[in-house]
Amino acid sequence: MARRFNVHMKKKKYGKRQRNKVAMQQSKIKFQIKQAKQHVVNLSMKTLTDNEYLLLSKGLKFIPAPALKGAKNDLMRDFNEFARKLRCKFLFYSKNENIHPFRENSKYEPHYSCDALENYIFQTKHELSSMQPRRFRDNLKPGERSSISSLLRDKSILIKKADKSNNVVVLDKEYLLIRSLSAITIASLHKS
Repeated sequence: MARRFNVHMKKKKYGKRQRNKVAMQQSKIKFQIKQAKQHVVNLSMKTLTDNEYLLLSKGLKFIPAPALKGAKNDLMRDFNEFARKLRCKFLFYSKNENIHPFRENSKYEPHYSCDALENYIFQTKHELSSMQPRRFRDNLKPGERSSISSLLRDKSILIKKADKSNNVVVLDKEYLLIRSLSAITIASLHKS
């Protein structure tokens, strides 16, 4: 009888601890959202979600950790472009032409340059393809990561740093456009 009673008491204590843990996490999140809303000033008509407030409160210089998905493909694509530029430099090094600053970059792909350069390109490409990207801890929650894309897609708002404080301000583009047009018309009236 005593063993059965102890098992039930342990289950009750464990359940109580779990409920307390969940309550603590929820109160912590509410506190974080309250703090975030103090650092983000929303002057737009759009209502921001809690995840958007948390993301914007990190500041405009915050850098999210890059996604590992497709990192190896990006690395190989960048290296192929680097190899193309190396071959072009080798083939066209002696030509000193005055290049126009607005000239479009060519997509010329030289096939062969010299043995030493091709050897270097092959060895480096082989080493890069055998490398495995390191795993690292994501510095954003999944909700915050999705709010990045929603804020980027919304073309009706502007996100700027406040003039006097370290706050982030969310403005409507229409309001800013109307304000700048009225300032231009007032300036033109004063001239005449």
